[in-house]
This record gives sequence, structure tokens and C-alpha cells, in this order.
Amino acid sequence: MKKYLIALFIISSFTGCNTPEKTNTEAEEAKVRETFDQFTNAIESGDMEAYLSFLTDDFVGYDPGRAPITISDSFKNDMQAFFETTSFKLTKHKTQEVIVRGDIAVHRHTGTLLLGSKKDSVKSMAMNVNYLDVMQKNASGDWKFKIHTVNMSQ
Repeated sequence: MKKYLIALFIISSFTGCNTPEKTNTEAEEAKVRETFDQFTNAIESGDMEAYLSFLTDDFVGYDPGRAPITISDSFKNDMQAFFETTSFKLTKHKTQEVIVRGDIAVHRHTGTLLLGSKKDSVKSMAMNVNYLDVMQKNASGDWKFKIHTVNMSQ
């Protein structure tokens, strides 16, 4: 019996050394949701610097009817103009699912997007939207947007 216990101890010692560190997926899923909330707040407040801080260097955005968007001076100028002229509000936001695997996360969510002009009192345009984001965790443990897709359902 002692031989079996010793063998079991030796085997479990070796296999324990090779066990990969487990990720607390619930905690990481919560961080992904929190990052999205902070990202949305940056857009709603028109904070260009904060907005860009949530994007990876190789970020790609996909909007209906447009060519893929990458970070460039042209993109930054377009976003700055958007922030200066357009009000943005995401309402009725609902996360459909968050999947975390290592340093990659997928966030699928929906909401109603309200867009309006900051210069006049024209009523906001409301659109139901579906999002699919691929996020990557950087070396500091922060989640960043790698791919951001939007699909208008109305």
C-alpha cells in the first residue's frame, strides 16, 4: 500500500508542475464588460485620447458599407471631427456573451445607438445595433479592442 501512495505522490508532483496557470474566466469576463463600458464612456464624452487608448496598434473596425478601418492619421482626424460634431449615446445595452480564452476575448452585445448633431437641436437618430468585438489582453493585463464590428439591425 505504501508503494502505491508513494507512486501516486510522485506522479501528482510531476503532473502538478506542468499544469498551466488557470485564468479566472468570470473575473476576466467582468473586466471585458467593464472595459467596454469605459470605451463607451470615452466615445460618449468625446474623449479622443481615452478612445484611442482602448485600441490595439493593429486595430481594425468594420462598419456596414465602409472599407475596414485601421488606425491612421486620417482615421484619427475623422474620429476627432465625429467627436466634435456628433452626440453619441448607447442605450439598452445588453451583453449576449463573453468568451475568454487566454489573452483573447470575444464580446457579443446589442444596444440602441442614438446619434445626433451637437450644433443643432435635431432629434437623434436611433438605430438598433449588434456588435461583435475581439479583444486582446496586453502585458499589463488591460483588455484592448483588436477588432470592432457593428451591424445595424434597423
